[in-house]
Amino acid sequence: ADVAARLAEQEVEELQRQAHAARLRTQTAIDEEMTWRKLVQTLLDQQVEDRDYEERVRALRQEEMRRAQAELEARRREMREQDPEVEKQRRLAADAHCMHLQAVLDFIT
Repeated sequence: ADVAARLAEQEVEELQRQAHAARLRTQTAIDEEMTWRKLVQTLLDQQVEDRDYEERVRALRQEEMRRAQAELEARRREMREQDPEVEKQRRLAADAHCMHLQAVLDFIT
């Protein structure tokens, strides 16, 4: 009976050790899962931050491009205005318009 009791006690101790080991493995698995979930959340947050940053950079570049195009157009307009040939054409057009108005006035009076 003493041997049977000791064998039963050893079996109980072995089962307790196995249960303890299983609890440790379970806790380790839970901890690893939490670590992976945190990593996934961190990566998702970083992805959102990266997307927001890219949108801000894209908007800044578009604004910079718009300003550069406006500056380019202003300089082209200045060049056209300062071109003697363009000025001559503008004056000829204005003269033609004035002559047309004078002809209309002459006709009316």
